[in-house]
Amino acid sequence: LSTGNPNARTVSAVTIGRFRAEASPAVPALADALDDREVEVRNAAAEALAQIGPPASDAVPALIRKLNDADRGMRWRAANALAAIGLPAKPAIPDLVDLLRKSVGNDEDDVQSRDAAATTLTRLAPESIPVLIEALCDEHAVVRSAAADALARTGPQSGRGRRQGLPRGNGPDAPVAEHPATQALLELLTSNTEPDTQASAVQVLGRIGQGAQNALPALTTAMNHQDPMRRVMAASAVWRVSRQSETVLPELVAALKDDNIDVQVAAIAALGDMGSSAEPALGAIVEALRAADSRVRQQAVSALAALGSAAQPAVADLVKALGDDDSGVRRQVVTTLGR
Repeated sequence: LSTGNPNARTVSAVTIGRFRAEASPAVPALADALDDREVEVRNAAAEALAQIGPPASDAVPALIRKLNDADRGMRWRAANALAAIGLPAKPAIPDLVDLLRKSVGNDEDDVQSRDAAATTLTRLAPESIPVLIEALCDEHAVVRSAAADALARTGPQSGRGRRQGLPRGNGPDAPVAEHPATQALLELLTSNTEPDTQASAVQVLGRIGQGAQNALPALTTAMNHQDPMRRVMAASAVWRVSRQSETVLPELVAALKDDNIDVQVAAIAALGDMGSSAEPALGAIVEALRAADSRVRQQAVSALAALGSAAQPAVADLVKALGDDDSGVRRQVVTTLGR
């Protein structure tokens, strides 16, 4: 790493990273290499620190500095390395939130920085939860969305591949521990008057699922909101938290008649999320196959697919939908009928 040849320094950093935790004696040298004059060397050093993981904790101060680097690529690599280091990277939380907010943009590097910051903040929960709650109030929708995604992935039910809302432990009736962000989200929902912030809180509580039981009364109240989209969002969240279909089905079915197409799409998507529990709404879902907007029709086909065998009475309607004017709807029908 100290040779005058940039290629040799890059190869050295890459090779060191392959030894993972066994390469911990090289952490100080890799931390110094984060300031190398060549971008390839800097990037390789950051990636090597990520491969080393928790034993690279001594590099945390240097990586925190790199969260503010002029190079976008270095910023997201530094965030990834901090995520790999884990809890010893807690001092990076304020800078990660700053990165989340500074990464507002549409180019790929901005997206990478934002995603890397959100992922790292997820790994640093519960210490990061207060700042993520604060980020839900940000003026930029992409920041609110990233914070919401990070919050939803924290806690005992955040494992990849787990079905949202199902408990960890001994079967479907096992108790679910309260998600560490539930109380803060509940306070945000009930005390904040900003519509976008309230909507974000509802969405996150829904994604948390059964770990947000304490928020169920407030979510149920939100189903009476004057905004139809907010009512649909609240109904979807109530379902995910309570798994009580009879509470939400009337609201979702009624929303299919709303004048706003986006509300219709959200409602039929929520019905699809309910799977076979939406069987009492089968007639309304079949009727949505004839909606004016193709997005609604396509979501209706997906909802029927999610119903499984309960959708058997709708097979004839699906066959008719093979003649739909929209190719996306037709493809979805073919897929559904082929199952």
